[in-house]
Amino acid sequence: FLMIRRPPRSTLFPYTTLFRSEVIDFKNLFSNKTERGRLGEEYLEDLVSDTMSKQHYKFQHTFENGSRVDCLLTLGSTDLSIPIDSKFSWENYKKMQEASDTHSRNGYAKEFATDINRHIDDVSEKYIIIGETAPIALMFVASEGVFRAIEDSSQNFIKKARAKNVVILSPNTLWSFLRTYKLLIQNKEMYEKSRVLQKEVTSLTKDVSLLVDRFFS
Repeated sequence: FLMIRRPPRSTLFPYTTLFRSEVIDFKNLFSNKTERGRLGEEYLEDLVSDTMSKQHYKFQHTFENGSRVDCLLTLGSTDLSIPIDSKFSWENYKKMQEASDTHSRNGYAKEFATDINRHIDDVSEKYIIIGETAPIALMFVASEGVFRAIEDSSQNFIKKARAKNVVILSPNTLWSFLRTYKLLIQNKEMYEKSRVLQKEVTSLTKDVSLLVDRFFS
């Protein structure tokens, strides 16, 4: 048997301290609204850039009304452009999960519901713009835990969001959506190329017919 010697305690201590500091920093990151927002944006950017071609998305796009969306998927025409917002509620979700009694948990659950409903309204009002976007917007929730809380809630946030043309997505469901969107783009491009090819073949057929007519006339 291969014997693996345990490093001396003095060697382990710096790594233990580093690990603890990283955990604390991670907690602070989610407690800081600005840093959490940046984390959501970066996660969104990674998912989009890993799935889509560069010509089919824009990050931090500003609309004519002054609103700036985290990402805009583009399909060639403005009425097919889909905005994606990457902000997500965390404070009341965290308090709800950590509450030690039912009364407190229910109170934080109501606050969490208020956060989500307000967020749905903001996404719908700011980013669905006639003449600039498609009639839907995506609300990306970078935390799977927060998304599950939204999905499992008796408030039926998913249905409420759809009524306002907003689709709430987690990292997993957003990836699936992006793959479908990419296939739609590819099909559209293939259709356009086939139309050009068909036009060229038709033109070539006419030229050949004229040549044959002249040759045998």
